[in-house]
Amino acid sequence: MTLEGMTAVGLVHGFGAFAAVLTGTAMMLGAKGTRRHRLSGMIYIPLMIAVNASALGIYGLTGGFNVFHLLALVNLTSTLLGVRALLMWRRTRSPDWLKAHQYHLAYSYLGLMMALVSELLLNPRFGLFDGFRHYAAFWISVGLLNIPIYWAGSRFIRRKLDPVQA
Repeated sequence: MTLEGMTAVGLVHGFGAFAAVLTGTAMMLGAKGTRRHRLSGMIYIPLMIAVNASALGIYGLTGGFNVFHLLALVNLTSTLLGVRALLMWRRTRSPDWLKAHQYHLAYSYLGLMMALVSELLLNPRFGLFDGFRHYAAFWISVGLLNIPIYWAGSRFIRRKLDPVQA
């Protein structure tokens, strides 16, 4: 892998995403509500805001707005809704707000994992593929790769957060 030719926005995006993967994993695997969980969250949230915002400034793939930009907006929304839900839970102590916080940030993390797998397997910068001859093949590969990840991740989230209903 080479950093040659990457813009400042690309570097912020890449290094921010790497740090978000690390802190998000610690946040998701550790006990909830602990000091460590809160600290991980205080690091993860600004990282995800930076990662999603910087994604909106990267246009090297198609030269314009594409599916990845839309997914960055969805992920940013999920992240911010997770923060809002936590703030509302702190104010009201309603279990519904806590559940909303858990769901939104779990889906934010799932989106981050989907982006990571897409980058590692489909980005020619990492040397796994030399690139696709046609955009259609690329987008089909993105879908074939991420639909099962989303399905499995959603199933896991539902089982973890609603074990009776899953």
